[in-house]
Amino acid sequence: MPRTLAAGFDAQLTATVTDPGHLIYLGFSPARYYATKATVTTLSQTWQIGSGIKIDFVNHLEARFSMRNTDASVTSMVAGVVLADIPCQIYSIYSSFTALLFDGFLDGSPDLAEDEVLFEARAASFSKYAPAERIAPPVFNHLMPAGFEIRWGSDVVLVVEEDS
Repeated sequence: MPRTLAAGFDAQLTATVTDPGHLIYLGFSPARYYATKATVTTLSQTWQIGSGIKIDFVNHLEARFSMRNTDASVTSMVAGVVLADIPCQIYSIYSSFTALLFDGFLDGSPDLAEDEVLFEARAASFSKYAPAERIAPPVFNHLMPAGFEIRWGSDVVLVVEEDS
């Protein structure tokens, strides 16, 4: 039984295959939306072409990518920021089709070179075992004061003040 192909399907079969582009979301304040191939609007955002973004490695557990830093704009973006709290998502994009490849957080501090910054990221299940910053007074005041005795059965634990 003969079948008719949809219009343009045969042209797509013979077209040159190109590598997909990538979209990188970095949850800084304000959020950054970068694209590796061209500026695109998808996923309700406009993704700007990034300056020399190169994806070194990406899977669902970890990612490594670099950004060119010739004008020190990337260095200024990460200066003084706890990167372990910055969300990171990487998508592949081919034509109008996008697929989420990675969803996690930046990992520690980036490698700052003269002309590029190398980022590593880990999936949320690996990167958020403990908070990146210690929560202490005056933000958190729900612990017993120093000198308080906690009794558990026949044991006594004395709360002491931490040395800074």
